[in-house]
Order: sequence, then structure tokens, then C-alpha cells
Amino acid sequence: MLTISRLSRWSISYYNDTANKAMAASMDRRRATNGGLGEYYSEGDTRAPTWLLTGNTDKVAELVEWALDDGAEVLTGGRAPDRVGYFYEPTVLSRVPPAARILGEEIFGPVAPVVAFEDVDTMIGQANDTDHGLVAYVYTRDLRRGLAVSEALESGMVGLN
Repeated sequence: MLTISRLSRWSISYYNDTANKAMAASMDRRRATNGGLGEYYSEGDTRAPTWLLTGNTDKVAELVEWALDDGAEVLTGGRAPDRVGYFYEPTVLSRVPPAARILGEEIFGPVAPVVAFEDVDTMIGQANDTDHGLVAYVYTRDLRRGLAVSEALESGMVGLN
């Protein structure tokens, strides 16, 4: 599995169905810990991440709806919980088409759109086709491939794990 993530814009992933299911299971376990809000928020807590303090949950919800209209599927999350405060469940979208509108917008919320590709060259081309790109992250078990992809990415900074 090789994954490239772009900070504040979107992530793209070269993965197989097994990895996709493992990612969904991991998100479901985290979501179960506290209604999708993770271990840092208690039920009575009205604090929220700073990007959601201004009521940005409507914008995040709109972007997720756009992605669904474009053909994406929700693996986990995908809604604002019914509680006080400006929260949005951590959300993972799969099967996001490379031309989906959500990929061209700053999300400013806990949403990870995942785009699958058949080959690394196409994935790199899509990752480099952005007006954003302050930082990119490459996750792989294959160091040689990770170094090659890192070199090919046009980003202010590339982290390799």
C-alpha cells in the first residue's frame, strides 16, 4: 500500500480493498470511543477544534454532500452529531472520483477523502495537479518506492513514513 496525503486539501491513496476495509474498521473503533469525537471530548464538552468554532460545520457538511453527489461513499462519520457545539464526526470518504469537487476545496474539518488509483504515475500526476500543496506525506512499507514518489511530488515539504 502506498498513500499520499496533502495537508488541508485532500488525500490520495493507492490501496487495495483489504487496506480500505482495515481503514474503515479503524475509524469505526475510534468513533465508538466517544460518539465520533475521539477521546478528548466528553459528552458535556462544548469545545471544538478552532476551524469549527465559527459554525463551519455547514460548510463541511456541504463538501461531504458534494462528494456523495460526485459518487463517493461514506466509510465512517459523515454527519454532525446531535449535540451542543460545532462538531463534525471524523469522516472517511472512499471511492472519491479524481475530479470530485471536494478535492479542490479547503475542507477545514475532519474529513479524509480517499481516491484510489491503478498506478503510481497517475496518482503522482493527480497529487501534483493542485493550487495547494504546502506539505505532502507518503506512507509505504517500500522505502525505495517511497523515496521515488517523494522526489516526484511537487510540494513545499514531503514527509516519508
